[in-house]
Amino acid sequence: MTQLISTLCLAGLVCFGATDSLHGAPPEPLNLSDYWDFSQARPVHFSVDNSEFSQDKEIEASGLCADDEAVYLLCENPAGINLITIVRIAITGEAPYSATVLQYPYDGPDTRQFEGMTLHNRTFYIAYEQGRSDETAAAGFLMQPQNGGTPRDYCPMPTGWQVVSTGRGRNVWGFEGMAVGNGNLYIMDERDRLPEDAAYPERRDRTMLYAIPEPQSAELPDVPTRRLALEPPGPAGTRDQRLTDIYAATLDKRGVILAAGSYGGSDRQWHYSLHAYDVQTGASLAEYVLPIADWAKQGDPDGDRLATNLEGMTLGPNGDLWLVTDNGFHTWDGITLLVHVPKKAGRSIR
Repeated sequence: MTQLISTLCLAGLVCFGATDSLHGAPPEPLNLSDYWDFSQARPVHFSVDNSEFSQDKEIEASGLCADDEAVYLLCENPAGINLITIVRIAITGEAPYSATVLQYPYDGPDTRQFEGMTLHNRTFYIAYEQGRSDETAAAGFLMQPQNGGTPRDYCPMPTGWQVVSTGRGRNVWGFEGMAVGNGNLYIMDERDRLPEDAAYPERRDRTMLYAIPEPQSAELPDVPTRRLALEPPGPAGTRDQRLTDIYAATLDKRGVILAAGSYGGSDRQWHYSLHAYDVQTGASLAEYVLPIADWAKQGDPDGDRLATNLEGMTLGPNGDLWLVTDNGFHTWDGITLLVHVPKKAGRSIR
């Protein structure tokens, strides 16, 4: 049966958690508070070598990744489209942490907005969407060597991947997260904005996650993708249900996709959450409500319109959870909020 399921997935068919006839009983749920101590979560301050990218500036944080010594904060596009801007925050020693701005030349279209990032084999994988001025150009991603050099642009993507994305006026649709793990490269859209697809009607109310075999070089394999439908946060019918970042994790030897999510509630407040999905089926395993507004008040007690827009999420080298908000919105003037959530003792997280 396992071999049959793998064959179907490689053929480009969607494997949903609800397909019990193929997968048997639903997977065992998780409790994310068993893995991270949210009661000890704290906002983190950093001191950067370029004042234009300090936490109180509008740097538009849109993604996070990490290595053994630092977390890397991706800027959506604050310095102009001819630069890829990443803030490297050393997480050794005591806060405030020391940060360095990394910038890489980039000559792509000026409609692109960098949205998600992962680090694999000393290369940044950077997902982007199109800006609202371009209603036809496709989204894609870049491979930027960490030590410099020309980025490799995947737009259009290999035809065998069956990955579809397009901008549509205000309802921009594009890639929001990237991750490498569990033998795959994952690309995630933010939320569905495409017309109904007869073959995949679930697109109307789910986020699509695309899995491609883990890359070994810049020459990515042109093979069919495996598509997983992820249930977005919030009750059905609520506004702006979306997932904004992903991480391919292993929790006590169990492969999962972690995701940051948000939605606009009927109370006119934004609600933020951390999710876990089954890595094979996309079935929802856990949701933990994140008190982003409370953390923002801790990190910026004098702020007025606090920046709570959760955009980035990653795991540090010891399994600690890191979160970041985007303060690049006209109604906010708060700092870029970076939150550290320690791992609980005795848990295996990677």
